[in-house]
Amino acid sequence: MADLSAVIITKNEARRIQRCLDSIRWIPEIIIVDDQSSDETVTICKRYTNKIIIHSLNEDFAAQRNIGTQAATQQWVLQLDADEKVTEQARCVIEEALMSKKREITAFSLIRENHFLGRRMRFGGWSERAVKLFKRENGRYEGRVHESLHVSGRVNNLNAVIEHYPFDTFSDCLEKLNRYTSLEAKMMMEQNPSVPPKECDYQMTWRTLKLFWKIYVKKQGFREGLPGLVFASFWALGHFMKWTKYWELTGKCVWDLTEEF
Repeated sequence: MADLSAVIITKNEARRIQRCLDSIRWIPEIIIVDDQSSDETVTICKRYTNKIIIHSLNEDFAAQRNIGTQAATQQWVLQLDADEKVTEQARCVIEEALMSKKREITAFSLIRENHFLGRRMRFGGWSERAVKLFKRENGRYEGRVHESLHVSGRVNNLNAVIEHYPFDTFSDCLEKLNRYTSLEAKMMMEQNPSVPPKECDYQMTWRTLKLFWKIYVKKQGFREGLPGLVFASFWALGHFMKWTKYWELTGKCVWDLTEEF
């Protein structure tokens, strides 16, 4: 497929990166931006491409993606995560879309089909579209943690499915929650170092409970069985952890240990 580059950012993804790379063998240029992996990630990637950029994340996901985009030599860029897989159906739809030569279109959104602990999640509100395919000169990522793509020009929807496998185990889920909530809390602290204690109280209690209720009940996460319960719990836990860490960074996380309860 001419005129297409794939960009993947990685960090210790040896367990998952091969599935992703196998699914994009048909793309002529594959670019890896690796955050100094200590496992076999880079070794595996070398079997598929020689375009590997080693660059420290520095807590800035948008910068990593932009580095990959800038290194691409083709007109179109498909940005992927190491835990994603391009289906054969998506390949056909993407190839057809790029061959159509519609000059006014500068980007396409794709369907991201999320899998949680081995189960495709149809309920719980975890379904989404994501703009991941765009003309190199028309797209740029912004946002250090939850980065988003900003595109100049017209965006079209494609009925192309990208499978997403973010968590293989409970431990994997907890590790990612811990890492991302630490980054989020730090960013919140930099943007607003002082929030009223009542706001922290609300976010850590009622807002956390409301999130669980929204996902498990309103969005019918319960229809997924135990995986739905676990997913709703983890999602609410992530919000709780982010605000607890922020509260700690503000210096208000202090108790009088001499006080009797």
